[in-house]
Amino acid sequence: MVGEELELSNSNVCISKNQRMHARSDLKMVLAIDGSAINASTTNAASISASLTTTQANDVIVVAFMGEMNTNAACPTISQISSTHLPSTAWSKRSQIQMAGEGGTTSGNIDVEVWWAVASSALSSESITVTLTGTCNDDMALVIFGVSGANTSSPWDSNSSLPAYNTNASSTSKNIASTTFSTSNANDILLSIQGVEVGAGATPSGYTEVNTANNSGGTYGAIIYVAEDIVTATQSSVSQSTTESTDWWGVIADAIQQAPVPPLTFATHWLW
Repeated sequence: MVGEELELSNSNVCISKNQRMHARSDLKMVLAIDGSAINASTTNAASISASLTTTQANDVIVVAFMGEMNTNAACPTISQISSTHLPSTAWSKRSQIQMAGEGGTTSGNIDVEVWWAVASSALSSESITVTLTGTCNDDMALVIFGVSGANTSSPWDSNSSLPAYNTNASSTSKNIASTTFSTSNANDILLSIQGVEVGAGATPSGYTEVNTANNSGGTYGAIIYVAEDIVTATQSSVSQSTTESTDWWGVIADAIQQAPVPPLTFATHWLW
């Protein structure tokens, strides 16, 4: 027999001396950012969209949204997300911060949310629309990005400290930073998602900016900023620290885990 395929797991396998085996070396999935898109709005609107292009199939698509009101009222929240290839049923909410803002002391004056879906094929100028429960009367900002090489069955690191939240809901400036968190999976892409009303987002030490949507044209402002760091070892009680000191901000720290490596497949050639 020539080219017989054997699947090997963790069991012991006995190979005859007249058998030659060649292991495949292309099995490891590599985490990477696969495209990003932004948009911002200062109009009285109940939705916002951005068009995303990716190059890989089976990406985890992440939406990072910030909305804020210029009155002492709660900002509408996301009711659904949809696009041609990713209907509303494909999306799930991962995390949310509702906090007071410069426009009012009401909890929820600022709304920061993270949603996700899995795209089974690459996206080409896919217009993804975020629809709110009502009208946001001041600013909205939106960053959408793809992550390739992720575990599409269970994208998010399962550590109980994630997602990690931190806020500065006051006019006293503080450095933008997350609370401490840990990961349970070694191969992760760490995410810093910052919603900022005054000032700007900032790249944590060791991270790389993914994209930022900055809308300062309203009464106040809405900046959604995303940064990432790809790691190959579990993280223990780490934080995302920056040197940007400002007021009225919220940070969500999270981690997407790499796809598992499939069992090794060997091409076996019998020598007669």
